[in-house]
Amino acid sequence: MIGIPLGIGGPNDHVLAELTVEKQLDVGTIKQLDEAWWAMPSVGVASLAFILAIVIGLLLLGLALARCDLVPRWFGYALAVGGFTHPFIPYHELAGIGLIVGAVGFAGASIALLRTSDDEFLPG
Repeated sequence: MIGIPLGIGGPNDHVLAELTVEKQLDVGTIKQLDEAWWAMPSVGVASLAFILAIVIGLLLLGLALARCDLVPRWFGYALAVGGFTHPFIPYHELAGIGLIVGAVGFAGASIALLRTSDDEFLPG
């Protein structure tokens, strides 16, 4: 519950790059700002909390999906494994494979949601 908001509030290199071009800011100054921002301990802690929240959340969601019997279990395992492994794989190509495996798991979660009636989500 805490990790996602902390991570979203941290530095965003893409936004800095876009603003640098759009507002014609000095690239060297923005580079120094970005490096200083990422060097702050609070940013490191927030980034770690963000990654942990995603990894643990997708692992739990995948395991729950594997137990729900609305889709084949391997959808849930794909979500759990894909979400759990992709941040820790060192090569972009392999991390991409982890994301594809996770996407297959999300497809299973979507199928499970489509098979579940709205009334099943309401407290009984």
